[in-house]
Amino acid sequence: MANHPNRGPQGPASNPKPEDIKAAREAAQLTQSEAAALVHCTLSAWQRWEQAERRMPPGLWELFKIKTETAMPEFITEEFLDSILPDHPEHRGSVAFLAHAYHGMARHSYFSPDWSAHNFMWAELANRMSEELYGRAGKDQPFTAPIVQRFRENGVVANAA
Repeated sequence: MANHPNRGPQGPASNPKPEDIKAAREAAQLTQSEAAALVHCTLSAWQRWEQAERRMPPGLWELFKIKTETAMPEFITEEFLDSILPDHPEHRGSVAFLAHAYHGMARHSYFSPDWSAHNFMWAELANRMSEELYGRAGKDQPFTAPIVQRFRENGVVANAA
């Protein structure tokens, strides 16, 4: 099983290194207990990841980076996020999460489990925001278009829009 994320060459879908896990947690100013709670795992699991006794699953690493806002591509700037719905600053966190979800879709192959999970997050959040803002659900709303466009401009195009 060379294509399993726990084996083979390192890449975006591989396990993080223990020193990276610890450094990211400390940068987020979280205790091990707080970090574990953030990704819905036990304290002992988190400790084993930092001590290189076990490998952290790539999906939980990605979730940690999303929740601590460290996984955003560099071309998605703070100013860009603030410009998406300037009249609705209460949705800034959701806009950032939409960008994260689209980034996930762009990085994974079409219909892979990771692509499906990111697409679900994208659609679910966009529908919820659309319902609140416009009174009707629909992931193809004006606030999603600038995010997709920014990725396309930077050569990161998801397999499905």
